[in-house]
Order: sequence, then C-alpha cells, then structure tokens
Amino acid sequence: MGLFKSREERKEHFEAKIQAKRNKYLEENNIQDLYHDKNKDPMDVIIDMSQNKGVIPQFQNDGVKTVYTEQLVLERQNWMQIRQNDQLIKQNAEIIKLLKELKQE
Repeated sequence: MGLFKSREERKEHFEAKIQAKRNKYLEENNIQDLYHDKNKDPMDVIIDMSQNKGVIPQFQNDGVKTVYTEQLVLERQNWMQIRQNDQLIKQNAEIIKLLKELKQE
C-alpha cells in the first residue's frame, strides 16, 4: 500500500464525495425519484450551484441576505412544482395505458 493515492483514486474519491452531497440534497428535498439518467447532468449542475450558494450570505449585508432567503423559498417552491408535475405525468401515463387497454377489449 503506497503512501499516496494515484490520480485516478483521488478522482474517484472526490467524485464519490460530491455524489454523496448530491444524494443528501436529493433526500432533503425529497426529489430522489426525479434523479435519473435522462436528467442527471442538468440536475447535477442545479444541485451543485444550489449547494455552493450557501456561502454567499456570510459576507453580505442584510439586504443581500433577504434576497438570498427569498431565493431559497422560490427554489423550494420550484422543487414542489417539479414533483407535482412529475406525479401528473405519471398519472396521465397510467390513464393513457388504461384507456388503451379498455379500447382493445
């Protein structure tokens, strides 16, 4: 066992650490079911940017902190709407499937 890890091992460790943070964010926002291969890359960007903005209010005045807080509220509302839309899409797909089955009978 060497004292230092190879570049690939360090990269894998770093990526695993980042993915663990993303998974935590997904769980906190109850959106893990929306995270799949089709939208993984854009959601990774959204999650990373959302997590990185957490340091902003530490160094700003009260006005910026207020805007930041409002932005967090809007972000939560957007995730709620995305979840609701995803549920509607799944329900509509199920209705279409049932209607097709009914039509075939």
